[in-house]
Amino acid sequence: MQASPTVFSPITATLYPMEFSRCVKLFPNRRPPRGLSEYDHFLALCFGQLTYRESLRDIVACLRAKPRLLYHLGFRGRLSRTSLAYANHHRDWHLFEALAQVLMRRAARLYYADRTDPDLPKVAFALDSSVIARRLRLFPWGYYARSRKAAVRLYRLHQAGALFVVRCMRHVAFRVVACRPVDKSTGLRCDQIIRLTSDWSVKSYPVRLRRIRIHDVKNKVHLLWLTNQMDLPATVIAELYRQRWQVELFFKWIKQHLRLRSFYGRSQNAVRCQIWSAICAYLMVAIVKKTAHLRKSLNEILQIVSVNIFEQCPLAELLAEEAGAAVDKFANTQLQNSFILTD
Repeated sequence: MQASPTVFSPITATLYPMEFSRCVKLFPNRRPPRGLSEYDHFLALCFGQLTYRESLRDIVACLRAKPRLLYHLGFRGRLSRTSLAYANHHRDWHLFEALAQVLMRRAARLYYADRTDPDLPKVAFALDSSVIARRLRLFPWGYYARSRKAAVRLYRLHQAGALFVVRCMRHVAFRVVACRPVDKSTGLRCDQIIRLTSDWSVKSYPVRLRRIRIHDVKNKVHLLWLTNQMDLPATVIAELYRQRWQVELFFKWIKQHLRLRSFYGRSQNAVRCQIWSAICAYLMVAIVKKTAHLRKSLNEILQIVSVNIFEQCPLAELLAEEAGAAVDKFANTQLQNSFILTD
């Protein structure tokens, strides 16, 4: 008789093998994997996230405790702490980012019409915002506060071909080179091409900047930005900076929902592999929740999965409301019987 799949299997099955292979081809290994395939590496990191393991040693110890179930979990190679540590250090973290982007697009399509879910639409938008912020850097208030070092850093970004938007103080000295027409009904007050004129700023940032000023009717404040982006409409620049808060919410969401109390490696590559695989694990559970029409919240599902990862039963059956009600009814019956026997 064929053994039933584990709880872990339908979660990882949301990522199709063809999609995984396509991402692997985009980011090939720079060094030999030493017997640990890309898929085994990905499964191990997702297993550690879903079961709240805090080290590579914990992951390997838990998996080796159930050697007969490793095949049903999806593992095909031999796992060891050394091979996992080597893979975390040398395997390109962009592979896991690409997998997260694939899962994010699928989850966004599934949750697009569902406005009642408080978590996933915000998560998907925050991920999109983080991609935007990686191309167009959005700096907070006070970054450019008559600081020569800040101006030098901005000019280095400009020389490297990067784009930025930074909040500007009102006392910055400048000279207007050109003015662009603005529609004041949208809140815009000015869209100017300027040059900085103070002694230190001329040397630190000698090229032109764009100065945008807008009136926020809702909060009754005037906002002022400097940017080296000369092509986008001023309203788009303002909206991008307003959406910068979504990136802050994304990092707050990471602290609340992802189990990242400790890192599996000290290198930047290892940390990024762990973070992106944790996001993948969360998105896979979110996809299962939607496709299986589960009523429990994502947090409840994650808690139940964490202690039943090796169970060989359908995930929908494990998470069914009726199953939980049956367990409560059985517990109440046992409690009543104990009272009767005591009397």
